[in-house]
Amino acid sequence: MPATMRRICLVAVMSVVVLALWVGVAVAAPRLGVGVGYTGGHSSNPGLCTGCHTFTVWPAPAITQGEAATHGNRGSTCTPCHVVNPIVPTVPVTWMKGASRYETAVKVSQSLCPTGAPAVVLATGADFPDALCAAPLASAHGGPILLVAKKTSLDAVVLAELNRLRPATVFIIGSTSAVPSGIEAQVKALSWSPTVTRIAGSNRFATAALVADAVKAKLGTVTKVVVASGTTYPDALAVAPLAASKGWPILLTTKTVLPAQTSDAITRLGATSTLLVGGTAGVSAGVALKLPNVLRKGGADRYATCGLIADYAASQGMSYAYLGTTVGNNFPDALAAGPLFAERKGILMLTPPTSVAPAVASRMGANKAIVDNLIVIGGAVQNSTVNSMSGMLQ
Repeated sequence: MPATMRRICLVAVMSVVVLALWVGVAVAAPRLGVGVGYTGGHSSNPGLCTGCHTFTVWPAPAITQGEAATHGNRGSTCTPCHVVNPIVPTVPVTWMKGASRYETAVKVSQSLCPTGAPAVVLATGADFPDALCAAPLASAHGGPILLVAKKTSLDAVVLAELNRLRPATVFIIGSTSAVPSGIEAQVKALSWSPTVTRIAGSNRFATAALVADAVKAKLGTVTKVVVASGTTYPDALAVAPLAASKGWPILLTTKTVLPAQTSDAITRLGATSTLLVGGTAGVSAGVALKLPNVLRKGGADRYATCGLIADYAASQGMSYAYLGTTVGNNFPDALAAGPLFAERKGILMLTPPTSVAPAVASRMGANKAIVDNLIVIGGAVQNSTVNSMSGMLQ
């Protein structure tokens, strides 16, 4: 072919290519990353890359609502190509903790009773048996539980809280071996002269029975009681907010023998039904047979039992909206928390300090849509555990 003819053919081919580009037919357009855009110019194809370019990632990656996305020649409209993830609000986390168990109880008291309280319950923070039954009494009288050390006088932080609350009535739970007589004398000597009543029996079962009598004396009628093991603390702590909210006294038992003090109290109170807390490893089937109209809530361990109680509490008018957690391997923080969660109609979940118990995790996931607050009682629950819980609520 002559050179002149070859030049004519080459010009013709180039013209066809230019024409194709002009009418928008792009062949083998450069490969682009999503969001990169094409800055080389498009002739008559400005802005619309998807018709000719292939993309490194497609469909476009998800972005968070409100997140900026630059597209070069794609413009600023993200929704036709990107999946936009809505912003999920974070559930607020509130810590109520002090430098000690006594100060933590004060923090809880300040939240529960910001302007004072008509009554206060004092119980030892050194051991659990006497205070296990205290939450229904505190709630019946509209006040908090404050913990005291086995000293001849009150810790300064507890004394300051009593002066702030100025209760007309103070209940002391347990004998002088639990709450020393020096503390009782100090409370009686407060400037406004509160009425001080010590409730103490010959043992933990008798003390719980006397506290139950005091609950009935305030409320007038008791139709249901809670029975839990008196030899360990988790089950009674888990049920305390529900019992306090409902005005159900908490009575204690051994695993295989129902103490006479507990049996007599049920008769005296006129209760016709029982919420039995804990599995047969804590309270035997034989004991259950001696209780009126029993409903048992007991799981494989303390955390599973707490989960079952939480579900039952939700069926009784309590709510996961005000959700709390504290450690299940120690007692002081949960003792003080009972009246607060009773008043807020909330649910308190026990958990190990360094992990989230499966029974807790499942209920957080199932109820996350209604949780408004996560309240952490005490400093024993680790930050990593709280972060995990917070993530479960998103």
